[in-house]
Amino acid sequence: MLGFDPSEAELLSGALPRAASADAPVVLAAADGGALTNNVLDLFVTAATLGGGAWTVWGAITFAAGLKDQNGPQTQSGLWQAVGGIVILAAAQLFKALA
Repeated sequence: MLGFDPSEAELLSGALPRAASADAPVVLAAADGGALTNNVLDLFVTAATLGGGAWTVWGAITFAAGLKDQNGPQTQSGLWQAVGGIVILAAAQLFKALA
């Protein structure tokens, strides 16, 4: 059975769908662990980049609204929010480079 002992094939047969024929070989496919890890890391980096970009843009909007209204606390909050978004973007790209 393609490299499996009969005892292993019997154990695996309960976890696999039944074949049309009893003589059909059992074929197992396993995901490559490295590819799966890279896909998860790419998804994380993409999500962090989108989130950091949105956070930066919203901080810039808050900062501009604070300047327009001459509201010091709102201006300060928007500036720090934009800086935080830039830090998130930088961390995501650094993580991508390290991984």
